[in-house]
Amino acid sequence: KIVDTKVRHALVQKGQRPLAAMLGCADSRIPIDYVFDTNPGDLFVVRNAGSTCGAIAGGIIGSLEYGVGHLKTQLLVVLG
Repeated sequence: KIVDTKVRHALVQKGQRPLAAMLGCADSRIPIDYVFDTNPGDLFVVRNAGSTCGAIAGGIIGSLEYGVGHLKTQLLVVLG
């Protein structure tokens, strides 16, 4: 998808309010927004190798907490 300047400015001015926080694998072959046919600001995407969330994963859990707590996403999706 081509994202024009108006869309980007609207996200800056109004902020992001994504519907879902997505945890997915760090796989470059398929972008998550492409799979769900979404636009910038619709999904809060966190990616890492193996979709793991343990202590070794570092900031993954913190990033998901930010998406749910601060951005108020209504859904948390873990893709395998």
